[in-house]
Amino acid sequence: LVPFGSIAFRMNLLSGICGAASCAMIWIFVRMILKGRIYAYAAAFMFGFSNTLWSLSIITEVYSLNVLMFFIVLNFCYFFSATGSQKALCFAALSLGLGLSNHLHLMLLGVPGLLLVVWPRLRELLIGLKGAIPLFILGLFPYAVMVWRSQANPVVSFYGPIDTFHKFIFFITRQGHKELDYST
Repeated sequence: LVPFGSIAFRMNLLSGICGAASCAMIWIFVRMILKGRIYAYAAAFMFGFSNTLWSLSIITEVYSLNVLMFFIVLNFCYFFSATGSQKALCFAALSLGLGLSNHLHLMLLGVPGLLLVVWPRLRELLIGLKGAIPLFILGLFPYAVMVWRSQANPVVSFYGPIDTFHKFIFFITRQGHKELDYST
């Protein structure tokens, strides 16, 4: 909704902002686990100037937002592990749902590492799931919007309306991209 520039410019700008915010999330994470700001600055700058993050933050793509969502979840998980805060667990669940809505596969790959972070508080985690699961489901709400928008006139979907469960699974598992991926 920025009032200037083309849509392509604004989307590229959003991707760059998400990449920069990812560096801020790394700074916060390293600051929580290590004393001394120099380590946090070093980690954030090394990540920010890495070829991978840089190349994905200067184009319109889902990856810089996904990296940001992962580091938000990681920070909340670590804060939960360090303090036992149920609010942190709820925010982690909401952020995880939003991250899964952005890019299912990449976020799922990070879940085992997130479980290791919260493992010391497994008992509190299991108790807090009652409050966290509704927020996790709320984080998946963009999928419902995707289905709803695919029914619009004109259709806002590459493959037509999502009107069956099979089509929904086709979309979220990115099976349409299978033809484009020659690495497998």
